[in-house]
Amino acid sequence: MKTTAKPVHPVDWLRHAYREAMDGKPRKVEFPELTNPETGEPFVCYVWPETVAEQDRLQRAVAMGGLESVLQTVVVRCKDRDRNRIFQDGHMAMLRRECLAGTIVELCLRINRADPPATREPENVGKS
Repeated sequence: MKTTAKPVHPVDWLRHAYREAMDGKPRKVEFPELTNPETGEPFVCYVWPETVAEQDRLQRAVAMGGLESVLQTVVVRCKDRDRNRIFQDGHMAMLRRECLAGTIVELCLRINRADPPATREPENVGKS
């Protein structure tokens, strides 16, 4: 008896690519300017590939202007080794009022520089 394989849908390809990217190692971001007051260890976070939901949230923040996109990048992209966000939405007010702007901007820059290649747009997208 002949069996026919179920055709694989492009959605399955996308899920597979996402799982592969998430199984990869994140990029480690060290920020020696911030240290634990008790141990002296520098602040470390990890950058994982963005999901569509995360990228959508960041794009909406960019549209708002100002430093909102910088704050959102730090809150959304700054994660621990287990992919858990280090900063929660409730930290936004504290980050706005009780942190040096230059420190938050520099952390955002380092997070963006560490962006895993799988999340960057290919250079030839939209070019003909």
